[in-house]
Amino acid sequence: MTERWRAKLEELDREGPSDDVFRRAKAEPVLPEEPPPRARTRIRVATGVAAFVVFALAISLFAIPALRPGRAGTGGQGSSASDGSTGWTTYTDPLGWTLEVPAQWTTLSFTGAPEVPGYAHGASFFSGLPSVTPGGPFSASAANGDVMVRISHDDRDASIADDSSFPLSMDDFHPDPGPGNSGTIAMRGDGLAFSIEIVYTAKADIASLSPLVDHMIASIAFQPWSPSETRNGWTVVDGVQPAITAEWVSLNGKEWLANAAGREVFGPGPTCAGGLTDHEVAETGVAFIVCSDGTGGQWNSDGEPIAGSYQGFADPLPGHPAVLSWDGKLLVKLGTFG
Repeated sequence: MTERWRAKLEELDREGPSDDVFRRAKAEPVLPEEPPPRARTRIRVATGVAAFVVFALAISLFAIPALRPGRAGTGGQGSSASDGSTGWTTYTDPLGWTLEVPAQWTTLSFTGAPEVPGYAHGASFFSGLPSVTPGGPFSASAANGDVMVRISHDDRDASIADDSSFPLSMDDFHPDPGPGNSGTIAMRGDGLAFSIEIVYTAKADIASLSPLVDHMIASIAFQPWSPSETRNGWTVVDGVQPAITAEWVSLNGKEWLANAAGREVFGPGPTCAGGLTDHEVAETGVAFIVCSDGTGGQWNSDGEPIAGSYQGFADPLPGHPAVLSWDGKLLVKLGTFG
């Protein structure tokens, strides 16, 4: 080491650390000061926001699904399903109507005798398990908390009227008198009368069940008619205009006078001896049969003969009730004149 650096080191050794340095070295370590109040406030706010976000996510994952209507079950405690989560199945009745029903509901059908009552034909639909009585499926009732929809035809009902317009609407619902939310809807289809009964029990959750019932009612449908088809004793008359008062139509190989506006069909009309027959309707509504031998007859729109008709053409034409089907076809009940 050179003499120059040796002299520098000896100089540093003489100076040494000051007494203050030794005093601070022996003292206990000093902790840093606490953050200012504003910094603590920001930390607490940020922590609260994070906790709120976690809590909100928990609600969205667990609480909200619990508030949504559940799927229809087999229990009797008002289990139900919303339109968005419900699986639907189609019920087809022997009388020709169809209905969409939640897949997890219970269906009980009844087809008259020997069941009780013997006049009832149709089905009941329950949002849970029904309470069945010795009377059979027709008399089954919904458990408290559920709803029942029953569609039935009474074969003692011989009333005649046009079919209903479809789809049906709950605007046609007629509440039963007294407390509760039960009632009926009158329906006609394929020439038959039906009753739709809707029964909400006392503990039924109407808010979640009613959308399902509305869907079911709106889904009721009948099959379109085919030419000359017969169902339930009614036969479709092809090509008849609903507003026409007199029109000759062919049905089952015979000629009939249809008064669609009056909902009646007359006939069959007589035939000419020579086998050549011309059927006409005048603008006045008078219907003619003209034979090749010059004979024939004429009738008004009610099937009554008009003076001047020849022998064999001077009798009234038998009348048969007719109705307008839901798809605009004229249906006639021919009885023994088919």
